[in-house]
This record gives sequence, structure tokens and C-alpha cells, in this order.
Amino acid sequence: MKSTLRQGLSLEVEISGVAADGSGVARIPAEPGWELWVVGGAPGDRLRVRVDHVSHQAQRAFARIVEASERGATFRDPPCRHAIQRKPGHCGGCSLIHLDEAVQRSSKLAATLDALKPFADERLVLEPSLRSWRYRNRASYTLARSRGGRVRLGSFSPRSHRFARMDECHLVREPIRRGAVDLSEMLTRGSWPVGAELAGLSHVTLRASTRGELLVEWAAAAGAEIEWSALSQSTMSCSGVVGVSRTETNRGSNAVRGAESHHLAGEGTVVERVGELDLALSAASFSQLNSDVGAAMYSRAAEWAVELCDGAGPVIWDLYCGVGGLGLTVASELADVGATDGAAEGSAPSVFGAEQSRASVGLAQTNADRASVAAQYDVCDLQVDRPRSWPSPDLILLNPPRKGLASSLVAELIERRVPLIYMSCNAGSLARDLAALLAGGYAMRHLAAFDMLPQTSHVELLVALAPL
Repeated sequence: MKSTLRQGLSLEVEISGVAADGSGVARIPAEPGWELWVVGGAPGDRLRVRVDHVSHQAQRAFARIVEASERGATFRDPPCRHAIQRKPGHCGGCSLIHLDEAVQRSSKLAATLDALKPFADERLVLEPSLRSWRYRNRASYTLARSRGGRVRLGSFSPRSHRFARMDECHLVREPIRRGAVDLSEMLTRGSWPVGAELAGLSHVTLRASTRGELLVEWAAAAGAEIEWSALSQSTMSCSGVVGVSRTETNRGSNAVRGAESHHLAGEGTVVERVGELDLALSAASFSQLNSDVGAAMYSRAAEWAVELCDGAGPVIWDLYCGVGGLGLTVASELADVGATDGAAEGSAPSVFGAEQSRASVGLAQTNADRASVAAQYDVCDLQVDRPRSWPSPDLILLNPPRKGLASSLVAELIERRVPLIYMSCNAGSLARDLAALLAGGYAMRHLAAFDMLPQTSHVELLVALAPL
């Protein structure tokens, strides 16, 4: 039977659950099987809502709150004044910010368990972050000029091209928050084009190190008429900034970066303490946004590696290595265990890593040298190719992008039949890859879930597999 739900329809509903994207879920008695997802709704809320969109692919509609008749016990007033839960069209980065933190964790775990059926059960727990706020070590902002002439740093509101302010973001480290304010004031005072103005500056990325040092990377379209020298000098005068770079945006893409960075002034990297490692990172380097949780995951992977390898001196393949943090932590732990067990001289682990970004490969080598780990890193797009000169591995580490592993790589892993440790940011693609690996002769030894980004729906996963 065709649904009577339509855009603009007003309804009285009660929220009974939480959707994967953090919206409150209401059931509509007159529409059996249908769900209404309400941004900012929390279990127990009684709301008057207006339907914004009706899906043509699923029995689902989306709505906004018009009036809250009663708020449930799980709701909390979002502390951020720019949260979309306060007003439609605002920032949607913190999809769970309106829920108390116990409900946040339970809803994230439930969504993870649902995505990982039948590989996970109720024994899985969501391991917490040490910090719920001020944990992000990097942030990218869209730039826009208001009608009053002030330059704002923000983002696009979900499912729209509407600019949403991110002033005083509660998730970023304090140096980033302070730096964003300073850069906004600097751009407002200056004459640099922003956004659509003469192909102006479109984005800026800020990275804060453990010690509070800031790196700034500006992004603009190729050929933009920017006085880069003057801009870098002004940027360097902002509080905490130690280095400036620039990149080009990718035309026809939503990606902030379409090219490697070009160094402009000051330092090219800062040092981030992640567990026992000091990692050199550029403004654009891929690394865990929450270093405390990243360190916990690296440490857990190292524990599992000791169990899986059952001996010192393995050859470790670190695929999608980034700047090397996971592989170097695992290699250092195996070396310590080998030294304690009296392993023969010269039997220390060696790491062979691959990553598509040339800049990341260079930083991984720097980080390996600093950690005194024997390592070789190669530039390679692992979705289509593999380095050919590496020795056979005793252990393979995997940390792919959200889309997961290429089918050709899965087939190679099944053929090699060596222990695997897989770090994933997407439960859906992980479930697909696990199904193929288990069907191909692997057994899952361990599974752990980590609350990498509190206030959001993001969960990071770690899996250990061994050949049967």
C-alpha cells in the first residue's frame, strides 16, 4: 500500500529509538513498517514534527522538530550553539550531541552489532575515549564571507550546500579552536578572496600537536590569484602557528585536497605523541583524529600480534600504512618481547609498508628511523597494485579507507594464509571483507570496538584473524 507521508506533512510522534545517523526514530501507527527519522529527537521525546523528505528506496521519511511537547530523560540540550539539533541548517558534525553519553555509546554499539551480523554478538563492548570533548587533533573548515563582510570558518549542513558556522567547535583541541578564531579575524581584516570570489581560498586545515603547535594548510583552486607569500606571513603571526602550506582543491569533487602540499613558511611537520611513539605529521597527514584512542588501538593490535606471531623476528607488511603508527607500534612490541625472550641478534622485526600518498610514505620512513625500527616504505595504490620486491610476510596489518579492501587484495590474503590484523573505520565494508576472508579459510580470533569520535556516530574497529 502506498504511503500517505509527504513533504510538509505535520505529525505528532513519540521517539522510541536512535537511528544509525543519530536521528531519533518514531513509528507511525497509520504507516506500518515505516520509520520517521527526526534530527535532534531522543528516546522518550514527544514532538510535533514536519516531514522534509520521503525516501523512494526504503520505508523511511525524514523530519525536523517544530515543537517539543515533552523531552525524554535521554535528551540533553546540545552545548554547541551551532548544532543542527538546535536549528535546521546548522552544523551536523556531532550527530549524537543531543543524547546523554550512555545512550550515545549504547546506540553506537547497537548500530555496530547490526552491521557486523553474524560476526559479533552482545559480548562486544565499546571501549571509551579518555576525552569526550577537545580531542580532535586536526580539523578542516570551509571558508565563506557573510553578508556583513566577516569571513567564517565552518562546513556545509548535511544534505545541503548551506554554509554552517563552526565557531567555538567543542571537539577540536584548544589550539585549533583559538587558531580558527584568529584566522577568521585575519581573513576579515585582509583582502584575500574567499570562496567564489575570484576563485579564492576555499578551505583551511589546522593540525595541533601534543605540545599545542599549529600547522595551517590553505586550499584554493589551481590558478587562484592568491598572494601566497603575504598570506603565509600573516598566518605565521597568528597564535601558535609554526608552519604554513597550501594545496589545490579537486575540481568536480567534494574532496578538500586534490594535490600534494606545497610548503610556504615555518615548519613542515609537528610531533604528535601516540602511545610510545613520537610521530612526525604534516597538516594533511592521515592519522587517527583522537590520539588517545589511536594509541589504545595500536597497543591492542601489538598485544594480538605477539599472540599471533608466537615468536620474534617476523616480517610485517603494513598495508595502507599512513605515517607508520600502527606498524611501528606492533614492530616495537614484538622487538621488546623478543629481547625479553632472548631472541637471536639480528632477528628484530622488519616492516614493509605501502601507502598511496608520497608525502605519507616519506613521513613513515622518518618515523621509523626515529623509532629505531628497520622499515621500507613504498608508494603504491593498493586498490589496484602491490609492491613486488618485498619478502614474504609473517604478519599483515591492514588499515584501508572506508570502502575497505579491493577484491584482488582479499584473494591474495586468502592465498598467503598468514595472520592478519585489520583496522577499520566502516563496519559495513569490514563485514563484507570478513565474510570473504572467513569463507576463504580464516578464523576470527579477536574483535574490539572503540569510541574514536565521541558526540558522533563514528566507531573504529579492530579484528585479528588467523588461518585455519
